[in-house]
Amino acid sequence: MWINQTSREQFVDFLLEAKRTTYAGQGDEATVTPLVPGSKQLEYRDGDYLYRDIYFGMAYFVGQEVVFHRELAVWSMSYAGGVMPRSGDNSDPRAIYAFLRLALRHGGKDEPYRGPAAFTRDFLARGEGLAMLVLEGKNAEADVAAFRRAGIAADSVLYVVRKAVAPAH
Repeated sequence: MWINQTSREQFVDFLLEAKRTTYAGQGDEATVTPLVPGSKQLEYRDGDYLYRDIYFGMAYFVGQEVVFHRELAVWSMSYAGGVMPRSGDNSDPRAIYAFLRLALRHGGKDEPYRGPAAFTRDFLARGEGLAMLVLEGKNAEADVAAFRRAGIAADSVLYVVRKAVAPAH
């Protein structure tokens, strides 16, 4: 689709504006009537471009973003995530999603599909929050040691476990 660098730059500018205008800027308030029952759908249109984000869930979610140019799908990204409350924690997950939306509003042209690689707010700078990288590996302690040898700051291993529950029939 990229005929030249200008068309790529126009696409990236559109994608960043679409993300900032929909979920990152308004959250669920930007929802339009969904095409898929049970989903949330966000849309943004500018000229020949249309951005559509369809997702399911809240505490645990999965979704897909698609950009159309002249009604032809030219870019897509699928995503999933969620919030796992700590035992006895009565934190409001909406505060976590508000922080996520804030981070997403600071996405850049190098990686327009996400927020910045590192993002902190005042409460994180004061040590009143948590930022972590979750890896899939066979030995978390060895991963931490490798990070430290490479000069990457790494805290102690934090084990997060979720008890799976089969759906009721």
